[in-house]
Amino acid sequence: MGLKKLRERVLKGVDLKNVLITCAKENWFRAGDDINRKPSGFAKDSRMFESIWLPNTTRGTNDYAHASVCIYLYDQHLHPILSRWLGLAGQKGAGDRYAMAELIQWVFRSRVRKGEPITLFLPSARMRSILQGWLEGDDLTTKMDTVAWAA
Repeated sequence: MGLKKLRERVLKGVDLKNVLITCAKENWFRAGDDINRKPSGFAKDSRMFESIWLPNTTRGTNDYAHASVCIYLYDQHLHPILSRWLGLAGQKGAGDRYAMAELIQWVFRSRVRKGEPITLFLPSARMRSILQGWLEGDDLTTKMDTVAWAA
C-alpha cells in the first residue's frame, strides 16, 4: 500500500505530528533544498509531508517519545567495507543482526520506550521477518539457515 492510500485509509484522522517516517533523505525532500524542504519521492502526493521525517541514524533522544505511528521505509544492509573492517565479512547472519540492531534502535525513538503501544509499518518483508524473530526470542546467530527468503 502506498503512503497516500495508507494516509487515506489506515491513518485517517491520525495527527501527523505523531507519525515518524524514515527513509533516505532524497526520497523525502527535494535534493539541494535544505532550507525550504519541499517534498519529493515518497513524500510527493502522499499527504504525509507534515509527518516527522527522522534520519535513520538518529540515536539517543526523547524528542519523538510521543510518536504513536512509525513507518520504516528501509531494508537495512551492512555496508561491505564496514563488514570487512569489523571482521564480519562472510559471517552468516551478520547483516541481519546489524539490520535488527538498527531497526530496534529506531523503533525505540517512539513512545514504545515509555511502554506505550505503537503502530509500526515495515514494508520490507525481510525487516518484518527479522523483527518478528527478535520479538519471538530467536537467536539470529544460529537460525539464519532456517529462514526462507522470498525474491
